[in-house]
Amino acid sequence: MARKAAETSDILIKMYEEQFKNDSVELYQISWPQLRLISGLPKLDCDFIAALNLTLTKDSFALIPFDDYFIVAHESDFKHDRQVPDRIIEKYLESALDKEDEELVTDKEEHNDTSHRMAYQWRKRHRRELKNMSFNEVMAWFEQMEFREPMGHKLENDVDFQNLVMLAVKRR
Repeated sequence: MARKAAETSDILIKMYEEQFKNDSVELYQISWPQLRLISGLPKLDCDFIAALNLTLTKDSFALIPFDDYFIVAHESDFKHDRQVPDRIIEKYLESALDKEDEELVTDKEEHNDTSHRMAYQWRKRHRRELKNMSFNEVMAWFEQMEFREPMGHKLENDVDFQNLVMLAVKRR
């Protein structure tokens, strides 16, 4: 008898809580055939796996597919994993932007496109300017550029935008 994704999810969570929760590493591995048996399906398709993962996610679990097996894990299983420092992210963002800029210059079709050329010139001119500004300087710069949000209001008056700028300035 085939089970729905929610029913299969309940079984996987129950297995986690009863069999593996007190282990030093709580996540567990389950093979494709084992999951097929639990689900009662002759074949696991992408839609079922996506639905199963969605129901597991609602309970803070994850189903991670690999070639021969799945990993079932709780969100807390990853709390001690290393996090990527902001300085590393910034390093890769800068190199990605530099590469993107090079591609805009070297790609003849895109270089001839006015909108791409304008975007390239704007990024080239302003990317380095904003990098070391304070919150007030960034807000003044946006006011000077007269950016507008979709409703036509000044962008710097939007509270969400101000919070994002504040976060960006604090993280440097």
